[in-house]
Amino acid sequence: AIVLDNPTAKSIGGSDIEGNWTRSTSTTGYYGDNYQTQAGTTATAWARWTPRFPTSGSYYVYLRWTSGTNRASSVKVTINTATGQIRYVNQRLNGGNWVLLGRFSFKAGYATGAGSVSVWATGANGYVVADAVMFAPIG
Repeated sequence: AIVLDNPTAKSIGGSDIEGNWTRSTSTTGYYGDNYQTQAGTTATAWARWTPRFPTSGSYYVYLRWTSGTNRASSVKVTINTATGQIRYVNQRLNGGNWVLLGRFSFKAGYATGAGSVSVWATGANGYVVADAVMFAPIG
């Protein structure tokens, strides 16, 4: 499986995040060293994970976050594939677990528009957590 931890903030040179995300360790259940969080906003705010797929094929995609009562109950998640998919997750529940988003087809290589996952704080009704994504090959 390919596991990608929270994206790098623009302030330290990354390009996989838009908005004012901050790193945190205050809620347990995160993957790796920390997670990033952003309050729901009307501005554009997203965090994206883009893997380098070794082969084309189908993958189960899992998302991980920390949960709490101040989290958004309907976080928009975009799975960037050739056909595009949108899911919504409740980050008030299931914190510290790998939550299955579904089965998706990706092409080999590295392409943000055709092989990545993004979470959105835009329009969210609470804090959104960007922690980690896992792509598990099928077959």
